Amino acid sequence: MNSIQAIFFDRDGTIGGDNTVHYPGTFTLFPHVASLMERLRNQGMLLIAFTNQPGISKGLAREEEFRTELQDFGFDDILICPHAAEDHCTCRKPSPNLLWQAQAKHDLRLEQCVVIGDRWSDMVAAAR
Repeated sequence: MNSIQAIFFDRDGTIGGDNTVHYPGTFTLFPHVASLMERLRNQGMLLIAFTNQPGISKGLAREEEFRTELQDFGFDDILICPHAAEDHCTCRKPSPNLLWQAQAKHDLRLEQCVVIGDRWSDMVAAAR
């Protein structure tokens, strides 16, 4: 049995795109991400996307578009904060609330999970 229960991946700048937001339909994965995800899935890993997408609350994209895109990439679950920083919500990273949602939904021990991200907010959420 594998000691890692799940791997959480940030979207923008981590699995593809760059340091700006690319909305669904214009976002592409980095080379080898799809094959890496397939190898991890074959090892029994639960793959979870967790992402801040403030463009949703600003009407620039729909949450369902992000969900469909990330499901098509092969994620087992998708956790999205649709709020802008000025909304002062409780789910936006660096809050660990998205991780806690996954913990409850999938009966995870977060100390047996891995977070992969490219920003300080990803790492603060993981540390909390």
